[in-house]
Amino acid sequence: MRYPNLFFDLVATGMLVIAVQVTVFGQNEAGIKVAFLADIHLQDVYGDFQSEEFRGVINPRNGKLATIRTMSSQLNSTRLFNENYFALLAALEDLRQKGIKLVVLPGDYTDDGQPMNILGLKKILKLYSGQNGMRFFITTGNHDPVSPFGSPGGKSDFLGENGQTQAVFSLQRTDQSSSAISAEIRYWGYFEICEELKDFGFSPGKEDLFWTHPFIPFDYEGYDFQSISEVSSIRTRLFPDPKSG
Repeated sequence: MRYPNLFFDLVATGMLVIAVQVTVFGQNEAGIKVAFLADIHLQDVYGDFQSEEFRGVINPRNGKLATIRTMSSQLNSTRLFNENYFALLAALEDLRQKGIKLVVLPGDYTDDGQPMNILGLKKILKLYSGQNGMRFFITTGNHDPVSPFGSPGGKSDFLGENGQTQAVFSLQRTDQSSSAISAEIRYWGYFEICEELKDFGFSPGKEDLFWTHPFIPFDYEGYDFQSISEVSSIRTRLFPDPKSG
């Protein structure tokens, strides 16, 4: 494959979409385009912490409880949080209208790989896969996961009832006695993330011509879906967790 011709399209939300015109052996492949959505940092603003201590803030327009961060958290960070959810939906709608079916998410697609955000992303990708025939291909970034094997996590700057700042952690902390406790805010590791999102490139698909990973020999001529499925388990592609031994 030769280096493709690129064009850039800045979506109104501010998210950068790179669309790639695929070229093979000097010939355009029927106008196939591939979009790249980088550094989404999705936080599911309607995620459920499944915690009695955290209720969230009611959105008066739809009556839903919103799980959002404070404005101060965004002003003191290198990235946005609440807006990213809507930016992703706007970007996907833009791609749908353009008829682009192949979408790559090259890392940092969640805000620190928490279960709530991974599951929120999975729900959105499944929706666009099922209704619009899009295919998504994912690789990990330094925010998904933030540690190889997962660990306790949390944030101290969610917006609670009456506009008060509320902390949410996966474990009780002595310095945050009033925080809400939720397993949905812990940090997932490579296994949990790759397993949950396996349908988006982390595992082989029947429609793919070839799929492999670095821990098996590269063998295009002998490729077989059943055989590759047997050796594609996420467990076989990870170094062991030192804590488990």
